[in-house]
Amino acid sequence: MKFTKITLENFHQYKGLNTIVLDTSSNKPVNIIVGENGAGKSNFFIAINWCLYGDINADINNSLLNEHDIGDKINLSVKIELEDNNGKPIIFTKSQTSVKTKSMKGDQPAEARVDNINYKVEYWDDGHQLKATELEYENFVNRILPKGLSRFFFIDGDNLLDLMKTMKKNDIKSHFNALTKIDDAEQVLKNLKNWKSKILEENLSRKKSADVTLYKKLRQQAYQDLNTFKQQKIDINLELKDLKPKRDALKKQVNLIQEGKKYQEEVDALNREIALLSEKLDNKIEKRRQDVISSFPSFLMHKPLNNFTKLVKEKRKNHELPPPLIKNTEVIERLLDESYIKLDNTKYADVKWKKGFNSKKFVQEVEKYNKEIEKKIDSNFIDRATDGASIASTLTEINKDEIVNEVKESIKDSLSIEKDIDVITKKRDKINEKLKGSLPSDKEALYRRWERTDEDVIERENEIIFLKGKIEKATIDYDVNNRNISKMETYAQTGIANEKRIDFITKAIEALETSIGILTVQSINNINGTFNDILKKTDLKNDFKKAIIHQDFSMEVINTANTNLLDPAPKGGSNGQKLNIGFAFMNALSEETDMNFPILIDSPYGKLSQKFRKMISENISTVFGNAQATLLFHGEEYSDVVIDSFKGKTSNNYCINVTERDKLNLVSSTFGDSNDFESDLIKIKKAV
Repeated sequence: MKFTKITLENFHQYKGLNTIVLDTSSNKPVNIIVGENGAGKSNFFIAINWCLYGDINADINNSLLNEHDIGDKINLSVKIELEDNNGKPIIFTKSQTSVKTKSMKGDQPAEARVDNINYKVEYWDDGHQLKATELEYENFVNRILPKGLSRFFFIDGDNLLDLMKTMKKNDIKSHFNALTKIDDAEQVLKNLKNWKSKILEENLSRKKSADVTLYKKLRQQAYQDLNTFKQQKIDINLELKDLKPKRDALKKQVNLIQEGKKYQEEVDALNREIALLSEKLDNKIEKRRQDVISSFPSFLMHKPLNNFTKLVKEKRKNHELPPPLIKNTEVIERLLDESYIKLDNTKYADVKWKKGFNSKKFVQEVEKYNKEIEKKIDSNFIDRATDGASIASTLTEINKDEIVNEVKESIKDSLSIEKDIDVITKKRDKINEKLKGSLPSDKEALYRRWERTDEDVIERENEIIFLKGKIEKATIDYDVNNRNISKMETYAQTGIANEKRIDFITKAIEALETSIGILTVQSINNINGTFNDILKKTDLKNDFKKAIIHQDFSMEVINTANTNLLDPAPKGGSNGQKLNIGFAFMNALSEETDMNFPILIDSPYGKLSQKFRKMISENISTVFGNAQATLLFHGEEYSDVVIDSFKGKTSNNYCINVTERDKLNLVSSTFGDSNDFESDLIKIKKAV
């Protein structure tokens, strides 16, 4: 399998569409890509990992982001085109849409957030093109190259050198288990052991078969309880059948009493209203009677006094007034009795005298008045006439029409009140009709009978609810104990079956442990053989004795002086030797997988100086043989020594050219044309 073409769109430094052809032949399996620091060499390596496994961030080209407004959507994508061993293409495309959230300000670059990500796989089967869905994407990638194995094909020289310097047993074991799938076998072994433990626990936790007798007793007790509770429920239901009609009949009577109380309250309220209106009517009548009595003398004497006043005026005018004497006191005496006025021996009106005053005193006052007049008989006649006229005018000042109108209004108000009393009385009488028979004399006893009956019904209903719970529990107890008896009765059979399972699982565990041990030994031996074969072809061969990965996963690469080249300096080998051993180790492991995936190496020389580069370059070519290898170099790494090492083995050479730099010195880059490699390389070396 090999890369044929890779296209980056707006990914980190790569602005716009950038396509690079990586198709190689078997005799020229190498691709060379060179770029200055910051041009995007490592991000090309990252882009391939992002497209296939997606566990790293993908940033949009900063220059392109600055050309858009906040809220704009911008796309980036990576497209990897491969060719399998049969020449059929496989294409992986991963695209991401982001929304600009922040513009560049000062020394802070622009920012965007991810909006959505889309996945697409295209491959050919029997001549037909098929497209996998997003759900199939990850599975398809992992069928071609599992993520756990990708580290053996996508190699970072810097990290590889550090790994070989600090290589631990656990690192080697992790690599080994990932490649040989022993991880899966160990998980199966763990599952078998857990299964065996659970079966053992199940057998140990089971009750002894002697408990069957106890469960039978418990079941019998539950059965008896169940029948008892059911019979009690039947008896109570019969009692309820008798009690409920009695309670309902009593309830009707109680409801009548409650209704009667309501009617009685209405009658009482109406009686109070009638009483208030009657009192108001009596007060009206009494006031009118008092007004009539108090004004009666004035009514009685009104006309005579008017005549008298008129006569006085005429006599006064003619100077003919008689002496102002009241001589006919006997007439007054006949009119007045002790407590009433009489005319023609008929009572006309009651007289109420002021305290200490009566008819005799009244006559006495008149006589006293006559005496006073007689004293003045010799006085001026005009004065006497004037005094009499004054007395007469005083007695006639009353307004007769006003008094009559007041009496009429009082009578009118009284009639209205009487009408209201009549309406309310009729309403009260109707309610009294409803009230008849609703308040029996024994209502208290009736209440007590109804309350007792109602309490009896409620009590029995609660007992039924309680019994339902008891019946349900007794049923459950019966069923549980019945099941327990069945379990106990089959205990021996289940125990025997479990023992057979345990025996089978124990044998399976032993077989799997043996298989894992054998597989581990065989795989380590196979890898050791491949590891030694590869190292014997490198420039270490003259000083190389053997390489071995031990069963405890420690590793030694022994030289002719019996020194482990993986030991720390100065005892161990040089950094160049350790890096070469690292490439050989990674290739030995990858060959055991039969993955046949192309190799991608970023910074093949790691942190090594110039003197090791020829050795590393020649060894890379030797180690990886005819497998497609794409090498990513810094400009200063790609020297004449490197050129000579890969001479005649390179199919494609490209430079990553910087096209622009923004004020933050962030660059935009593009892949140069393969034909312009030499001229582009000169520019890169000048930039370095």
